[in-house]
Amino acid sequence: LLLSAQVGRVDEVEDDLRGMLAAEDLDDLTALQVYEALSHGFWMNHRINDTLQVLEFWIKWRPQDVEPRLLRADVYNEFSDPVSAERE
Repeated sequence: LLLSAQVGRVDEVEDDLRGMLAAEDLDDLTALQVYEALSHGFWMNHRINDTLQVLEFWIKWRPQDVEPRLLRADVYNEFSDPVSAERE
């Protein structure tokens, strides 16, 4: 599932991955991998709002993580928002 999302086939596995995130017994490592797979998959498919939403959830959950902030900076930079990109 994770690999499918990361290589751009996120539409095929999105519901399953979101279901995993909603599960109460999901361990932190798996949650981290799901957030990463979804955010990269959405970004590859130019699903900007979905990308930003997943990154926002990831950052709120683990504010110390650098990767979601770097990806969000890439999104902002891609859409000519260098001020927001620089803040990340």
